[in-house]
Amino acid sequence: MTPTPYTPETGTTADGCSTQSSWSAKDTAGFGFLILIVFFTVQVGSVMAFASVSDIDLRFYSGLALGVAVSSSSILCTAAVFFLLHLRRILPVKQHLALVPVSAKTMIAWIFLLVVLVMIGDQITISLGRPVVPDVIADAYRTAYYVPLFWLAVVVGAPLFEEVFFRGFLFEGFSRSRLGVPGTVLLTTIIWTIIHQQYDPYELSLVFTLGIFLAVARVCTGSLYVPLTLHAIVNFIATIQTMILLSADGR
Repeated sequence: MTPTPYTPETGTTADGCSTQSSWSAKDTAGFGFLILIVFFTVQVGSVMAFASVSDIDLRFYSGLALGVAVSSSSILCTAAVFFLLHLRRILPVKQHLALVPVSAKTMIAWIFLLVVLVMIGDQITISLGRPVVPDVIADAYRTAYYVPLFWLAVVVGAPLFEEVFFRGFLFEGFSRSRLGVPGTVLLTTIIWTIIHQQYDPYELSLVFTLGIFLAVARVCTGSLYVPLTLHAIVNFIATIQTMILLSADGR
């Protein structure tokens, strides 16, 4: 689905939404930057708050800190995106975020493509003599302390916020600007990759490739539900791989 060019208009519809066709790139960038600041602030604040009321030393439980930070920031900032879109009422929230159901056949097809992509990525990683599970992920799982919280953060929280924000909020505003769809796919994927600085350059290349894949899924299906589901699945697979690795190593 290729959006029409952005052409601002004035006025409101019967349901109170603006007749402006979409958010401008400037507004999208400005509010997007603000949301990211809030996102990282909530992460730091939630970890500090947890540390102040818990006798658990988070210096030795980095995975627990990750679980607390991601779970809290994802829930609050996803809600913030919905609230912001509802408050400005330029487009209906469902339209802005492409909350459009797809058929089971379409979803299964994209899941199949994802599995193929993951298998190819794992084979390349193995052929290069690198571990399939990055050390940073293995260490996080090992120090998760509350494992269910880690699963919640990785499999639910992270995909939810990142897809709503990157392939939803940012995508709509930027794709109707001069960037167009190709430029938006590239820009949102680059920003998404940058926030994953816990990985080394090779691992970031895999993150970038996955980001392109998720953005293409968003474009081809016209639905955020597809990349959201795929993101959750790939994180689920990665967590299962980590669990198996640590169990095999007796750690």
